[in-house]
Amino acid sequence: QATFSYIDYFDNDKEKTMVLERQPGKIVFTTESLGTASTIELKCVLKPAKILLNSIPIRFKYDKTRNIASVQIEKNRLIALQILDTP
Repeated sequence: QATFSYIDYFDNDKEKTMVLERQPGKIVFTTESLGTASTIELKCVLKPAKILLNSIPIRFKYDKTRNIASVQIEKNRLIALQILDTP
């Protein structure tokens, strides 16, 4: 598990905790909502089977050259991403 702090310039410099952890069959990334629309990029050796945002499947892009999965997140939306290895 990796935990780090992010200072959200768009939310009155509020400090927010971000957590990235590996669980069986998936990677989980969580944080409070951010004060601006954002792109979250995660290094994945293989293209994920699917990505869930707050338990709902979401569209994502996968750059196989850089091995990066990226998702667009709207402003002020709670973020609980699950990057699934298998469908």
